Amino acid sequence: MSDPSAFSRHDPVTPLDLQQEIADIFNREPVEAQPDAIIDVQCGDGRFLEEAFQTIRTRTARGRRLEDLPVRLIGVDDDPQNVDATARRLTGLPHAAVLAPRNRPDVRGIALQQVGVTSERKALHVHRFSGSFHGDGESWQQHIQALARSVGQSRLLMLEDHAAHQLSAEAFITLAAGVGLFNDGRVKRHPRSSDPCRVSLHVLAKRDYVIRHAAEADLERLCELEELCWQHTRTPRERILSRLRDYPQGHFVLEKDGRVLGVIYSQRIPA
Repeated sequence: MSDPSAFSRHDPVTPLDLQQEIADIFNREPVEAQPDAIIDVQCGDGRFLEEAFQTIRTRTARGRRLEDLPVRLIGVDDDPQNVDATARRLTGLPHAAVLAPRNRPDVRGIALQQVGVTSERKALHVHRFSGSFHGDGESWQQHIQALARSVGQSRLLMLEDHAAHQLSAEAFITLAAGVGLFNDGRVKRHPRSSDPCRVSLHVLAKRDYVIRHAAEADLERLCELEELCWQHTRTPRERILSRLRDYPQGHFVLEKDGRVLGVIYSQRIPA
């Protein structure tokens, strides 16, 4: 079975934060627009789902409507023993326990379809610690892109352990924005006031645009955007190109339907 310390090693703060996010989501109005299922990837023995249900039942507006607006609890794990344990723990509650790989969103999506969950259905997907996934920035981009496709228009509650997979919180947010996933509110980080960030908590939702690093391939469009500015503020083509080459990680474009609609530049200032 999965290592039971994988979650508890970050106690006592992160479990409370997760349950608070659950409470916030299921207190939003209108209640009818809330998720109709919680999908816990790497569910272990189902304890988190059981606690989430109790949070909803006792602390939220949805809890007063569970008879006519039930919340289905869906546990996903790649360990058959965990799947069985989840099914036993959630007996008596609306639930499903699914055997599927944790780091294959495409395969997991097929398994979820078999229990009635599609990308069009409102759900809250919960991912706690992706430390078992390792790769470079490009691999992470592909992984998050597959994840975005699998959740569709549903929300994604992610607790990321940056110390485990050596991807910084800032890099994670940038990669997510590059596939159209944006935080629905402020990111919570642990520790809260010191660097580096070891653990971050996100509530991500899909938008109809992406924000990514600007590239030399965008140069013509960036020059077109400059023409829309006041004449005395326009930046010459050569300077834009120099920006892209000298500090490529400091500039971002907003792209919708394959067209760049906006750009923001930054520069480093020596200490």
